[in-house]
Amino acid sequence: VSQSRYKPTIRIVWDSSKNFSFTDSLARFKALKQSLFRALDHIPREIPLDLIKVGGKRVESHNGCQDFSLIPNVSRFDFETALLATIPKGDAPILAATQRAFEKLPQDKAARLLLIAGGKDNCERLSGSTLALLKKAAKRSKNTSIRILVPHHLDENQRTFFETLANTLGGHVMFLDGTQTLQSVIEDALSYPLELRDLEGHVAWSGSLKPRTLPLKAGTYQYPI
Repeated sequence: VSQSRYKPTIRIVWDSSKNFSFTDSLARFKALKQSLFRALDHIPREIPLDLIKVGGKRVESHNGCQDFSLIPNVSRFDFETALLATIPKGDAPILAATQRAFEKLPQDKAARLLLIAGGKDNCERLSGSTLALLKKAAKRSKNTSIRILVPHHLDENQRTFFETLANTLGGHVMFLDGTQTLQSVIEDALSYPLELRDLEGHVAWSGSLKPRTLPLKAGTYQYPI
């Protein structure tokens, strides 16, 4: 199998909502951008990069819960420009954006879906019907591996939200525990080995988004199904 044919795609869901608008979170939000840029420098530019921005409109916006958009196959320059321009504000339709993130993913290629969020969805709750839709979407994208990164401390209710979401999607959630740098956590999230399986379940292609795979550091929380 040709590796070029199965070149993986990276799709990043970026939370730019009011979840990061608090004083301590705002500083983390700025540092997060730079850490993400540095981590992406290690990834070959020929690997496709998609961006979904969540939030950014004013809180009082009537359509704030539809405030997310997919920018496919974005250049690294345009990616950085888009993120540098974001100011955290507005609603956080995390669940709707996550469901959108599974749309139009290449079924014949491995993909990494990385959700970077500062807090849970304030537009809808994790209902049974919502979880069923997300699970169905994730099942269709069987070649997609999912990571959720929460780069600061959250209360128990918020942690449960992301643990449940990760379990539903068949992915992992990583909470920054204070002993790791943002860049190392992002690199961990992006560098996990990818596999492509054929219809019979055999591995047709495997590889990493980086020349080497960084191990998950001590203190990183994972919740696999």
